[in-house]
Amino acid sequence: MEDIDGVEYPDRWCETDFDDSGWDFARRMKAEGDCDDQAIGRGRSYPFPVLTQRIPHLLEHHLESATDIVWSGAVSPLPDLPLNERLFREAPCADNIAGAVEPSALLSDRADCVLKTSGDADAAIVLAFRYHTGFPFVEIEASGGEIIEIAVSERLPGEFDGGSAGPLRHMGVHAVSNLLRYTARPGRQRIEKFEWAAIRAMQVTVRNAPEGLILRAAGSRAISYPVARSGVFTCSDPELSRLWDIGANTAHLCMHDAWEDCPGREKRQWVGDAAAAFQIASSAFGADAIELHRNFLLSLSDAQRQDGLFPMFGPGDQGENGVVIPDFSLHYIMSAATYLTYTGDLATVESIMAAVERSLDRFAAWRGPNGLLSDIPEWNFIEWANVGRDGESAVINALYAGALAAAASLAEAVERPRLRTRWLNIRDQVKDALNARLWSPERGAYADCADPVSGKKSARISQQANALMIVFDLAPRHRWDQMLDVVTDRRRVHTTAAPPIVETDQPFDPESDVVAAGTFYSTFLFDALARGGRFGTALDAMRSAYGPMLDSGTTTLWESYAPNASLCHVFSASPVHHLSANILGVRPTSAGYRSASVAISPSGLDWAKGTVPTPHGNVDVDWTLVNDTLNVWVKAPDAIVMTVQTPAGFEPIKRSQQRFVFRRLHDLQRRGQLN
Repeated sequence: MEDIDGVEYPDRWCETDFDDSGWDFARRMKAEGDCDDQAIGRGRSYPFPVLTQRIPHLLEHHLESATDIVWSGAVSPLPDLPLNERLFREAPCADNIAGAVEPSALLSDRADCVLKTSGDADAAIVLAFRYHTGFPFVEIEASGGEIIEIAVSERLPGEFDGGSAGPLRHMGVHAVSNLLRYTARPGRQRIEKFEWAAIRAMQVTVRNAPEGLILRAAGSRAISYPVARSGVFTCSDPELSRLWDIGANTAHLCMHDAWEDCPGREKRQWVGDAAAAFQIASSAFGADAIELHRNFLLSLSDAQRQDGLFPMFGPGDQGENGVVIPDFSLHYIMSAATYLTYTGDLATVESIMAAVERSLDRFAAWRGPNGLLSDIPEWNFIEWANVGRDGESAVINALYAGALAAAASLAEAVERPRLRTRWLNIRDQVKDALNARLWSPERGAYADCADPVSGKKSARISQQANALMIVFDLAPRHRWDQMLDVVTDRRRVHTTAAPPIVETDQPFDPESDVVAAGTFYSTFLFDALARGGRFGTALDAMRSAYGPMLDSGTTTLWESYAPNASLCHVFSASPVHHLSANILGVRPTSAGYRSASVAISPSGLDWAKGTVPTPHGNVDVDWTLVNDTLNVWVKAPDAIVMTVQTPAGFEPIKRSQQRFVFRRLHDLQRRGQLN
């Protein structure tokens, strides 16, 4: 929140001919000790000791104008409420004097909207914008002493909940008070919020303006990370094509000086969110995502805690004793391996290897007598779902095994064979223990957790745990079909309450039901289904989960499948990666994208085409399935050794330099293989 008294500004201080010769020159702030301190080299300090080097790319700016006037009128003032509540609590009222005259003028070049107050009412106007990130501003002509309050929100009043238009309303626990209060000086002036925000709606409330205040403009100086939408995806299902586009837009809105979980709430670089962001953004923007992720890996390495864990967000102000999410450290390590595969950037990997080793040493200390991590302290977030986390947690241990394998690949890349061998040995031990202690033959799936002493398994099973067991090659292959049958049984899969983000009243019986993956861990579910030859089932899951969201008209993907939290959240955009990697089929197979494969999964679609950007240039794929014939066209940069694989259930009948033709084998058709 910002509260500015414009009366205190010098007259005309923003104009280019203003005489600022009497102002102090800007200089770096520091404090020097006295002569005794200086004699022993002590005493110099800076007020911002944890500033980090910014990314080299300057953010882009452009003007964003309102698209519509949602509401205007008079409101009943509540002067006793604090700034963060007042505007949101004031109700519309009927008043013969107060209100806005010609509010539609703000949508035209003439822009002479007058807002006038009475003794009993203030004036307000609510504008709609295309969802973007920017610095909201107004331009006014004032008598002096008027008060202007500007609030922005990532949703319009009544949007997504069936409500009616009106003033902005406080969203309770999910509220974000992006507010600016400004006391006007006489004359024409422009007021812009110092901190950018996510903007879909803007409310301007005017107080103490009995003579009327002229609102000449209300808009936003939009700010964004410079990217080119080099990735493209479209297919015979327009809903999936739209999902890819909206997911790419979501990822872009969560890119500024760092990855952000969301632009509307914290605007923080949460580690798990950033780890998920790179695969998504690299599928949409290619090399434009590299610098941001490199900066993430280095800045988190610098911020590593004394105990070896990475902070749950960074850079940040939580300190050594702040709450930490241990599983995010495992996501960090796996994202480093993903980064290396995409970029081949050994220098960055070498810079963070000491931090990776320290982190895994911390986890090794938590291994119990059964070889599994047990009763991990702190906030075991996993995701917004009621997953079993007690004792020997399947999710935490599967992530640990995945991080060990990822770290081993990093160690191999930087020529540390002994370290690689040690981590692979621990990974194998964890794998064996997971299969020995958490497999539930009665349920045909892995239990969420087990008691480390008695060995008793929890009744609760989840898509999260079982997906990870497949994704990280921990479950024997002969169990995969049974596991996937169980965790995709729609009669038993239910969303579970995880307040404050996911609130549900769906009944759940842990003895028979399955915890549904949320918007974060759905990426592992989609991956597990792809590995199991069932990406068609993954597409059905995408349609079911994201369909209502898309039907709402949203241009961003939400933190939850319901619009009750952040409305633009990067980890929700994983379909961008999965559609490119499975329907177009393009994946790197060696560090630096020196080699790649095209492994198309038709998954019930008739055609698909698109572009997957790589550090060496774009890979273009275009395929059609007519009757039983699959025609595939692939164009790739010469720097990539490209392999086009025969899709499951097909046989090759023709190959040329860029064109490949396959024929379906009907005698191999079985459940899940050709869907």
